[in-house]
Amino acid sequence: MEGSLNTEYLQYGTNNNPFRLRKSASDRWFTNHLACSRIPNSFFKECLNAAKTISLKSSSTTLLISGGLDSEVMARSFILAGASCTAAIMAFKNGLNQHDVDLALNTVKELNLSYRIYELDLFEFIHSKEAAHYAQNLWVRVPWVLPHMWLLNKIDGFPVMGCGDCYLEKDADGHWHLIEREQFATWFYFLRLIKKPGVSHFFSLTAEQRLSFLLDPEIQNLCLNKKSYQTNSTYTKYTVYANHFAVNFRPKLHGFENIRLETHDDLTARLQTLHPDLYANEKAYGSIFKIRYQEAIEALKPRVAYDEKN
Repeated sequence: MEGSLNTEYLQYGTNNNPFRLRKSASDRWFTNHLACSRIPNSFFKECLNAAKTISLKSSSTTLLISGGLDSEVMARSFILAGASCTAAIMAFKNGLNQHDVDLALNTVKELNLSYRIYELDLFEFIHSKEAAHYAQNLWVRVPWVLPHMWLLNKIDGFPVMGCGDCYLEKDADGHWHLIEREQFATWFYFLRLIKKPGVSHFFSLTAEQRLSFLLDPEIQNLCLNKKSYQTNSTYTKYTVYANHFAVNFRPKLHGFENIRLETHDDLTARLQTLHPDLYANEKAYGSIFKIRYQEAIEALKPRVAYDEKN
């Protein structure tokens, strides 16, 4: 795949055309999951396998590390797999995301990872021609996805983001669905746009990695409604992480927590001027692609007798 190592088993596209970029607000976005080539191991082993796969393709892997657990689990996967890597941390000017930077520094220092801090003047960037180019070509409608594009482009080596984790939601009837949102596929498209080798979705690098997560006992119990108080998989995901990796729970961050609401609205308004039809046709763009939990498992299972391993 040009500009990315993300495997083609996970196909993002529009109008039933895999990897096709959106051309208009009326285009219908979709996701398709192709089957595993083998029966997966545990989520832990599949994450290490993903790290090894990446290290075989690149001699200069750079992990985008934030203060979140996703990037920490990704980093631990590389360390435990013996895969060489360095880290990149994004710091907004005037310490706007210092809380996030501090947590990221804790991770890289604990893991003894070499790192570089990239400072970004967020407001100057959002109003720049560079950001406008990305937003217009990739139909960006939420400002917090743009800084990561800047960082992906700045990194000289092979960038890897800790995204692509499975997210599940329960509907009113108690049925669980695997949810895909177009806004989270933006970084996937971005690497293709700038033709830069890299991985935007570490946790979706292989179909086996995804299926191993969906088959984890914690997730199975969640989707059997044995955790009836939970309506999505966020906290159970952290439990899965803690069961496999030496991580401690902390709230999910995106780095924009200290940016005042009116400032965030101003940044969003800037994007609205670039693509007014996006906001006029929010349902078309903002709709999610979802598949029943059990159907997702069936779609990912290898095309061999699954019980052979058991």
